[in-house]
Amino acid sequence: MSLSWTGITKNKILTDSDINRAAEDGFLTSKVTIPTTDKGVTKERALQYININPLHVSYDGKLEEQLITKDDIRKGCDECTSYDIVINQSDLNDISGNTDNKIYLYYYPCGTYSGNTSYLTFSYPGTYKNYICAQSCANTEPYLFSSFDGGITLSNSSYVELAGNCALTTYRSISCSGSTVYNVASEGFNHPTTQFDLGQTYGNVDITITITGNTNTNNEIFIGNKAEGYGTTYSFGTGAQSISDTIGYISSTNKTILDIIVYSTTTGGTFTPYNVTFTTSCPTSISCSPNTGTTIEQSSNIPNCVTMTFIANQGFSATAYWLDCNGIQKTRFITAGETFTTCGLQGSGTGIPVYTGSAC
Repeated sequence: MSLSWTGITKNKILTDSDINRAAEDGFLTSKVTIPTTDKGVTKERALQYININPLHVSYDGKLEEQLITKDDIRKGCDECTSYDIVINQSDLNDISGNTDNKIYLYYYPCGTYSGNTSYLTFSYPGTYKNYICAQSCANTEPYLFSSFDGGITLSNSSYVELAGNCALTTYRSISCSGSTVYNVASEGFNHPTTQFDLGQTYGNVDITITITGNTNTNNEIFIGNKAEGYGTTYSFGTGAQSISDTIGYISSTNKTILDIIVYSTTTGGTFTPYNVTFTTSCPTSISCSPNTGTTIEQSSNIPNCVTMTFIANQGFSATAYWLDCNGIQKTRFITAGETFTTCGLQGSGTGIPVYTGSAC
């Protein structure tokens, strides 16, 4: 019986069944139907089976008919991986008094491959669920570190790979003059992960929305600057249709990204995924007052994305729950006395006392 992908050691020779199960469980992306045999997988067959990085050093260095191990496999360069981060108290004890008493996690966030490595620090033990989304094919993989005299080995803290490709829920920006096709895959709030960067904080933007294959009855699309209340919400029904308009955009916080939010539900039936194509122009100059733009109607179903501060001030630790700005549920274990701030959909924070702040 094949092991789960996380249960396979790095130096194990992979079999067809190992690759098949990893694809079924969502850790790898398959190209074809993969056999379920105990036959060892060669370099050549692995490339036929799954989407991987063929230039990864240990994979690239093998002959076509040579068997491969788990350590030879890296996801395709267009994919990203989420991780749980496990911080152990014994490691915090080991570094206490010798460093700044923090464990460092270095990684390249999804969408970045090189340059300075981003990092997070941990001062409390716990399992931080679904905590980072790291880029495949980046210069280095995620690693935990303590900066004491060149670093000490962290014996018990670790990071755990999760299934799925978190690049599908990570924002990436493209030129303001272009198009992107977005699949509205689920009922409720949907946030296209390809965003238009306008390159400036104000202007009039020509937009076209083309909808195909929609059979759902309740639909809205907002385009503009949600946090500051400028933009337009469009309602549309079932069937193919196209909407063209010019919207006003302005930001007082140096924001240049055009917000796009799709809200879609159905009444009396099953929700059916459909595609929306968004096309925009780069902004033209405006000559009117700084308040150019259409204020969002208060009746819109789309909530604000705001800062949330969880404070474990009741004398005990607890798990905080919230929806991030994509509508995806997130959790984090908050140690007694700890304060944690993040961004999320207004009104979604639960678990321990939470205070809502300004727009994200």
